[in-house]
Amino acid sequence: MVDEITALGRDALLMKADSTGVQGAADVVTLVVDRHAPHGRLDVEFDSAGTAAAGPLTELSEST
Repeated sequence: MVDEITALGRDALLMKADSTGVQGAADVVTLVVDRHAPHGRLDVEFDSAGTAAAGPLTELSEST
């Protein structure tokens, strides 16, 4: 997808991060803030965590 976007003359960046657990959540926030800062804003974000948890939302934690 990055290649398709840059072929249109736009800027695109692919970031990989482990989004599991409390430390993972902090890492994702840091990546987004650090990477989009040079551009002045974040126009689009696509997340594909690839994990699943079952249960009521109020009973789930960041580590679930």
